Parts: sequence; C-alpha cells; structure tokens
Amino acid sequence: MCSVMSQTLDLRQTICPFTQLKAIEAFHKLPEGESLRILVTDPDSVDAIMRTVKSNGTGEVDVGNEAGAFVLTIVKYKV
Repeated sequence: MCSVMSQTLDLRQTICPFTQLKAIEAFHKLPEGESLRILVTDPDSVDAIMRTVKSNGTGEVDVGNEAGAFVLTIVKYKV
C-alpha cells in the first residue's frame, strides 16, 4: 500500500455498530488515494469494517496489531 497517511481515528473504547458507523463516515470523507488508520479493540468491529469496505469496492484494508488494539489501515481507491 503506497499512500499518504491522512488521519487516525481512535475507536478503542467503542463497539459495533457505533465503531463501524464512525469508521465508514470518516472513510467517505477521505480524499481518494489517501489512507485512514483506525484503532479498535472490538473484534466484531474489525470484521464489520472490513466487510463494508470490501463490499463497496472502494478501498483496501490491512489489519495489524499495536499495543493491544487492532489497527486497520484503509486506503481509498482513486477512481
């Protein structure tokens, strides 16, 4: 993934569906070609966010782990 990191969204203290809604809202506001780094602790949120982005076909998601949190990095495709 090659892009400029544009912002980080810390949702570690939230659970789905709120986490998914806030993440997708931030993703839609993201300029094309830029990325969004999302921190979550709820495993269900990871799955929900990944499913939403993949089903829309508008971005690519990488998942990692950092200091006890899941880190989702989403790159918004250029159209």
